[in-house]
Amino acid sequence: MNENANTFVTSIFDCWGQLIDSPEDNKLPVFPNEKFQQPPLYIQKKVNESGPVPVLWIRHEKSKVKLKPQRYRGFDIEIKDGAFGVGPTDHFIVISCNELNYIELFLKFSQNIVDLIEVGQLPSEAARTCVKDWLEFFKRNGTILDESNLIGLFGELSFIKELIVAKAEINQVVDAWRGPRCEPWDFTLSWMSPVHCVEVKTTIKPKTQITVHGLDQLWAAKQNLAYWLNFRMVNFHQIDDQSTRGSIVEIVDELRAFIGNKSSPHVLSEFNDALAQAGYTDEHKDYYLKQKIQLFDSKWYSVTDAFPSLTRNTVQKEIFERLEKLSYTLNLNGLMDEKRPIK
Repeated sequence: MNENANTFVTSIFDCWGQLIDSPEDNKLPVFPNEKFQQPPLYIQKKVNESGPVPVLWIRHEKSKVKLKPQRYRGFDIEIKDGAFGVGPTDHFIVISCNELNYIELFLKFSQNIVDLIEVGQLPSEAARTCVKDWLEFFKRNGTILDESNLIGLFGELSFIKELIVAKAEINQVVDAWRGPRCEPWDFTLSWMSPVHCVEVKTTIKPKTQITVHGLDQLWAAKQNLAYWLNFRMVNFHQIDDQSTRGSIVEIVDELRAFIGNKSSPHVLSEFNDALAQAGYTDEHKDYYLKQKIQLFDSKWYSVTDAFPSLTRNTVQKEIFERLEKLSYTLNLNGLMDEKRPIK
């Protein structure tokens, strides 16, 4: 489609319908109205391991962008340079749908961006507004965490609390929490030398088996980083008790209060967004109050090439290239643990 055509394309759904049967990487320009000399955004079809997904390329001025690269529930954000047609290279916010079951929601989200641009918002501002709305949607419409995800989140939050007690900077700790952003390692401790990547796995006592997702979750990818598995074992039981004591609600309230008192509103907002991405909402607080969790034990394992795990280095390339989804159970019983690396 010619960027200078007089046809104004305002329907993201129509564009996606055209792209479905087109080659991968094909892009269509979107003109919300006649005042644009060049399209403020493009929609592209990409094919990931699950199938075709939509990607938005939104023009922006670097000085005005308020979004940073991040992985969220349902979509990824990147900042890239690109050139389309015969035009010069421009700066773009690139927002990609990362799960097939979110495509319809993603298209509605994309249409909201087009509608805001049409009524006068800058493309980057429209993107920022709609990303915020997307996160609010999941806060309002979260489902109750099952037992496995609940204790997993408890393990990560208890680790955050330990980092704060260890006098780490609050904003650094919140930024280090990468698990809800679907990154391979739950935490990246950038203030340590070398940088420490930590995967937190939590089970109910006396279980010593953990589930590893994919070939990257326990992969020591870079030699200049330190990789650790922190295994946590908890006591877990359900009782009809509406007090916060011993529940995940207690640790959420403690962290919110501490972050709110010791840091900026932006950092607290980032923490709450991460909670939402992890699936936690206050809407189900009454249920979580009855799920009592207490940390029983914590062990540390250095993850090197010698660690017993499946990674890109240990699986044959011919097999790796054909794997789409992989998870496996690893039994830590009898494995030698090490001293806690974080003082």
